[in-house]
Amino acid sequence: MAFLDDVEELEEKVKGRGISLPVVAVVLVVVLALVFFGLKACVSSLSSDDVSFRVAQEAAEEADDGGEEAGEESANSPQLICVYVTGAVQNPGVYEVSSDARVNDALQLAGGATKKANLEGVNLAATLQDGQQITIPRKGEEGASGSGAASSGNVTSGTSSGASSGGSAGLVNVNTATSEELQTLPGIGPALAQRIIDYRTSQGSFKSCEDITNVSGIGEKTYERISSLICI
Repeated sequence: MAFLDDVEELEEKVKGRGISLPVVAVVLVVVLALVFFGLKACVSSLSSDDVSFRVAQEAAEEADDGGEEAGEESANSPQLICVYVTGAVQNPGVYEVSSDARVNDALQLAGGATKKANLEGVNLAATLQDGQQITIPRKGEEGASGSGAASSGNVTSGTSSGASSGGSAGLVNVNTATSEELQTLPGIGPALAQRIIDYRTSQGSFKSCEDITNVSGIGEKTYERISSLICI
């Protein structure tokens, strides 16, 4: 047989060099073992990399989903509005509330009602609108009648009647008020009223009530006098 002849020839060569066949066999086994375990390690490494890639991909998809949900929640979140709380309350003034707030929420921001307040004529569950005035009546005074926001104390729109120099009327919306309405504010004459109109025409609507101090001639002292009488 040719194969047996090759084996015998290999055996004679190995014996001629003084190397025994068992040693050659051991060396071959070791080499084969190294090759086998090397290939196995490569396969395991490739599998591990594939798993890591899939995990990273899933994490990225979850992050994208979370970002989209956060964006939807932000888009659906209530906006802030400005209301004026006055009458029998601890701290009358202008307060920012969410657009889905109730009269009771605004009342609590104003420190709650005083002992002289008459809450029987107030619909504390009524919803609010931007620029409204909420007047909590005192005992002996009648609350406003009707339903919805109109029954939450004496609720009026800030643009319907303007504000008197004493600040007892509705709020003045500085983004929509006419020159005459602006002049009902303390310290605001015809010249300043026109500057306010010119400013919002050229610069756009005021983003906050305090932005009115950007108008030339309206400083901190003037703003302090009118801050509780204006809204946006």
